[in-house]
Amino acid sequence: MKTVDVCGVVAEVSENETVNLRKGSSKIRKYVTLIDESGYAITLTLWATMCDRITTEDLHKVFAFKGARVSEFGGKSLNAADDHSLLFNQLNHERCRALTKWYKNLMDTGNNNLENFKNLTQK
Repeated sequence: MKTVDVCGVVAEVSENETVNLRKGSSKIRKYVTLIDESGYAITLTLWATMCDRITTEDLHKVFAFKGARVSEFGGKSLNAADDHSLLFNQLNHERCRALTKWYKNLMDTGNNNLENFKNLTQK
């Protein structure tokens, strides 16, 4: 399974939802949409305890994910969970600082509507 590192501004956060798995158990999941200056948005599915680490209070903040999994289930999807991914909030890294600056400029011009971004993944 392929993994990627992703960094973006949180543009949307869904509510937690319970998903029934084929094995008869259930898991919590949440969708987080990230944007960057490429003009694209990507929806990342968070699983289990990682769902509690991003809330609607984190909208407009920069997050980085190390080791997010790329899968082909129901089309391309991007997934992160504590057993295989790391999540960083407001990381003091050149890329994160550049995204913060870009997003501040975007907010100042009023062009931060999510409809202006092309989505790379579908829920």
